[in-house]
Amino acid sequence: MSPDAGAQPWPSGPSARAAGRATYAVFASQVIAVSSWASRLPQLRTRAHLNATGVGMVLTAVAAGGIIALPASGGVASLSAAPSDRRPSPST
Repeated sequence: MSPDAGAQPWPSGPSARAAGRATYAVFASQVIAVSSWASRLPQLRTRAHLNATGVGMVLTAVAAGGIIALPASGGVASLSAAPSDRRPSPST
């Protein structure tokens, strides 16, 4: 039996194209949001009375929050998926 015997074919059609466009839109909006936020770092530094260390701590906290949120996002996404789209639990 080949390793690809049970593999699903690559999705195609209107729903796959819509999903691709939605994914592109999410990533594009993230780029816009991050670039907008990053361009305001000097203003944040002035208004919050932060030195270079304080700005570094803020950036580190944002990155740490993202790392912590990544594993949780998979669980949240699986809760909103249709039962037919959920992966079976790995058997031991």
